[in-house]
Amino acid sequence: MTRRFSHRLFSGGLVALGITVCVLAVVAGAASGASGGTVSGKLYLTGGPVGPNSASLHGSVVFTNSSNSVKYRSSVSSSGYSLDLPAGRYVGRAITTTGGTLIRCTSASGTSEVKKGHTAIVNFICA
Repeated sequence: MTRRFSHRLFSGGLVALGITVCVLAVVAGAASGASGGTVSGKLYLTGGPVGPNSASLHGSVVFTNSSNSVKYRSSVSSSGYSLDLPAGRYVGRAITTTGGTLIRCTSASGTSEVKKGHTAIVNFICA
């Protein structure tokens, strides 16, 4: 009888431990997301209209931190991109292809600052 009880106690303890680990992982993930912000924007072709109704290009963006050691990548759809980053200063670069030709894109701002809890808009012009 004693063995059976301790086995159940041990099993219940493992379940409680598993639940605790899952809760801590969710809390840690939420806390790490709260320490940064978001950068979002679109890619536009030079010579095209830039405004609320202008078409955005597909492509990819890369944001590098100030020490040039950490890179964050995202693909860009026709609705643009959105990327969560830790707070800090970043240099953004983007590329797209038009008619099979690779086109490099630049942002007007050069360096972007991502602030905790804020969204920085960084659009790229492709020429």
